[in-house]
Amino acid sequence: MADRANIPEQPILKPSDPFASVNEEMKADFQFYLGLPDEWKKENQGKFAVIKNKKVLKVLADYRDALAYAVEQLGDDQFLIQQVGTEDTVHYTTQALLGGR
Repeated sequence: MADRANIPEQPILKPSDPFASVNEEMKADFQFYLGLPDEWKKENQGKFAVIKNKKVLKVLADYRDALAYAVEQLGDDQFLIQQVGTEDTVHYTTQALLGGR
């Protein structure tokens, strides 16, 4: 049996901030989404909301459609695509990350 006094103590890891690499505008858009009324969220459960500048631009049933709409409308600007009811998963991107211009 190993001597417990010689076993190094394991460090306690704290979860990292999921928004650490996200700018303030994206954080604000996600906070806006979180503040939307529960009734709206129930009506749009499972759909994908395209959000920019604290506004819901469009809600679509499919992620690919939401992404295509956002890229077409917003081009190189960043945007948030949030699946309603899945607050633990956030989709954000820019055209540049998609290999665009």
